[in-house]
Amino acid sequence: MSDRAYNAPIYSGSVVFTICASNYLGQASVLAASLSRQYPGMKLAVFLLDGPMDQSEWPHHMNVMPASAVLDRADWNQRRCHYDMLEFATCIKAACFLYLFAHGATRAAYFDPDIVLFKPIDFLLDAAGDDAEVILTPHILTPMPDDGCLPSDLSIMRSGIYNLGFVSMRNTERTRAFLGWWDNHLRTMCRDNIDGGLFTDEVAAPSRLQRRLLESARENAAPYRRGLESGGT
Repeated sequence: MSDRAYNAPIYSGSVVFTICASNYLGQASVLAASLSRQYPGMKLAVFLLDGPMDQSEWPHHMNVMPASAVLDRADWNQRRCHYDMLEFATCIKAACFLYLFAHGATRAAYFDPDIVLFKPIDFLLDAAGDDAEVILTPHILTPMPDDGCLPSDLSIMRSGIYNLGFVSMRNTERTRAFLGWWDNHLRTMCRDNIDGGLFTDEVAAPSRLQRRLLESARENAAPYRRGLESGGT
């Protein structure tokens, strides 16, 4: 798979993207189709960690690109050797934001590839209408029951209070500065080690920026939230 030889598209306005390996392309295609239903003509940017790059193989609502394009070769190879696949996929998230901003995006929204959109997300994509530099969703909005089961309040605090299966960022100088710090942190600290106080990219979530929180239960239908919060899922 080539990296620097890839002819990167030039973006304008808002971009929605995901990161996955080839075994998750089916899920990413479902996300892309749901995005296209809400915004006809809009393509999901997919940073692919492996696999061939023949664009004729992909659905029309996906723009698949080599994830290796976001890092220099030495950094890419170091992370690829250092991490398992989950850690590897999340350790390049900050670099993907920086890549999209460098190629013209004014706002970028990341979604995990196994997410489906059921309604428009204008409030996440409007770069001009929202002053927030980052939009986040907490894992939980109310305390977890003290029933001895997982997840618990303690495991949530250890893994990070924000669910970075989604994050939206606006292209500002402060955002890019934070992303540079975050990317450097993720080079070696993107471990799946909750007992050790690390869970991939989530512990160092971008809470330092001017932010807005999504506090409706309808905006994060995680299974561990079911029945805990008003408003349904």
